[in-house]
Parts: sequence; C-alpha cells; structure tokens
Amino acid sequence: DGIQVLFGWQFPDALFAKLPDLEWIQNLSVGVDSLIDNPDLPDSVRVTNTGRLYGDTISEYVIWAMITLFRKFHLVLDNQRRRRWEQVFGPGLAGKTIAIAGLGNVGLNVARLATAHGMNAVGFVRPEQIDQSFENVSRVMSVEDIGTSIGEVDVLVLSLPLTRATRGLVDQRIVESMKPDAIIINAARAEVADQSAIVRAVKSGRIGGAALDVFEKEPLSRWDPAWSVKNILVTPHTSSMSSEYKTRVADLLQENMIRFAGGRPLINEIDRQLGF
Repeated sequence: DGIQVLFGWQFPDALFAKLPDLEWIQNLSVGVDSLIDNPDLPDSVRVTNTGRLYGDTISEYVIWAMITLFRKFHLVLDNQRRRRWEQVFGPGLAGKTIAIAGLGNVGLNVARLATAHGMNAVGFVRPEQIDQSFENVSRVMSVEDIGTSIGEVDVLVLSLPLTRATRGLVDQRIVESMKPDAIIINAARAEVADQSAIVRAVKSGRIGGAALDVFEKEPLSRWDPAWSVKNILVTPHTSSMSSEYKTRVADLLQENMIRFAGGRPLINEIDRQLGF
C-alpha cells in the first residue's frame, strides 16, 4: 500500500490489484499493449514508455539491413569465414523506394537517413494522418491501403506500435504482392507481420530478403527456419540497443520523476484508447 509509481516491464498479472494507490507506470520498453490491456489496471493510471529514445539507433539498423541485403555483404562475410574469394554484388540504395509503415520518431528518422542515401521515402499512416505532411516523405497513404500500393516499393519497413488495428497488418497476401527483389524489415513488433509468410517468401525467392529483429517467442528457437534462410538477417531484438542505452533510459526516468513530482506532463505518455 502507498505505492504510487512503478518502474519496470513485464509486470505480474496480479500485481495491479494489490496497488490501490498506483498513479503512474514507467514501462522500460516501448511495447505497452499487454500492460494497458490488463483488466486489473485502472484507467486512471498513467503509463509512459521509452519511445523516442530509439529513432537514431533503429534507423541505423534499417540502413545497415538494406545495404547488407542489397549489396549482399552478408554473403561476403560468409565467404570471409570460409576464406573464399568470390565477388558478389548487388544494387545500391539510391533511386529505390522505401515504404515506412508508421511515421513516428523511428519512422521519420528512417526517412531522414534513407533520403540522405538517395532513396524515395513514402509513408503508411493512420487514416486521420493522411492530410499531414512529414519531413523527407514524398507521399503519404493510409495504412489501410497498404495492400494496393505495396507492389510499387523496394523496401517495407515496419515501425508501428502493436494495436488492435496493426496486429497482423502484413499478412501473406501483402508479402506475396511485393516485388521479387523487395525486402522487409521488422524492428517493431513481431505480431504486426506474418513471420512465417515472410520466411517462406524469402526461402522460395518470392521476395528478395528480410531483416527480422522481433519474434513472437524470444529467444528464437535454434530450430526456427528463419536462421537458415540465406537472405534473412536474424538479430536478437537489438535494433534499438547501443552502449548509450542505459544512460538514455536513466535520463528519461529522472526527467519524468521530476515532472511527476511537480504535476507536469510526462514524456512519452500513452493514450490508453489509441494504444500508443
């Protein structure tokens, strides 16, 4: 009793019913879907996450994944390990179209770096956002229309929160509607896309490749087929991580504690109705 604030993540389901004085939860990750969907968490409890800390690191991951897959540098490194001299190469980024699903902090940072590399960036956003303008984005479409436009893009980057509207957004139909040499990069939430469909499409050559940083069950089983597909990059949920991560989170915690104590607006407060 008397506890007003919680810092952490993956809280036990029964915890909130035991904390009648709880006012604020600082979630130490971006995803809050399981937290705000918990029926024991009162609507009055404010929830903040660590969003807006990762725009630069995740966008760097996206650039790395695109360059690696298109230029085939993953095959070059494999040849190095085998001491095999073989020249393999592919196209650069300039002139390609990158579609970014979700134009929040991460998505806009991806657009910034992509356009700096000569790419054309388009965005998929919530229907109410389609009349907005976004820096470094040439065209904005509703995420509801992703299936009709996906065949035009070379890269699909997922930078969406997991909500009722985005769960299962990229299904098998959408994956199979992409260009044969297109790639998919998911550094958002695993449940936004059909991972099995992506793996099958890359393995069969239906699409060119994928970079997967998030999975429904982590750590990823050593028997998962994604590990062994040549043009899939598997990373262990580290696209947002850097050596500065802990310092950034500590700075955010300090600032939000000061704001909470002073009755001021909190950074990264979640709209419980929207889910982000």
